[in-house]
Amino acid sequence: IILNPPFEKQADIDHVKHAFRFLVPGGTMAAIISIGVTFRTNSKTTQFRAFLDSMGAKITINDKDAFKESGTAAQTVSIVFQKPPDRSAPPFR
Repeated sequence: IILNPPFEKQADIDHVKHAFRFLVPGGTMAAIISIGVTFRTNSKTTQFRAFLDSMGAKITINDKDAFKESGTAAQTVSIVFQKPPDRSAPPFR
């Protein structure tokens, strides 16, 4: 699954959570999301970070002008992770 969801009101987290339900065991998810997931301290973000950690997600900070040509200055990160093949992935809350 490849995603570039909207960021407003942390919708990116919601989209990743929703898409994860459709990811087959052993499947890979890649998403471009707000950099806010790396530093926000609210419950939604900290739970999401814990999930990414449990998945062994690779988080890469994208260049701050990566989407300048498309008219946005939003700073982003790319996340990539694989759903465990044994279906033992912890569910999102």
